[in-house]
Amino acid sequence: MDTPDETLAAVIARVKKVADHIQKTLPCDGFNVLQNNGAAAGQTVPHVHFHIVPRWGDGAGEIAFANQKGDMDALKALAEKLAF
Repeated sequence: MDTPDETLAAVIARVKKVADHIQKTLPCDGFNVLQNNGAAAGQTVPHVHFHIVPRWGDGAGEIAFANQKGDMDALKALAEKLAF
């Protein structure tokens, strides 16, 4: 809530660019953009950031964040694919 409006405008413009890149590169059917704010929302380190969650036509409306280690090789390959 402390982030200046001008900064937020610049950040959301970048979120839009990154989300468009993700949707075209994967490709996915859509995406969710999330911003957690405060401990009750699951934020553990207070700072502004956005999650861009790619979605496929799975019909799932709920997003669950698993607190588990992912496949690091698969994540590295995905990061390389999505790199600008």
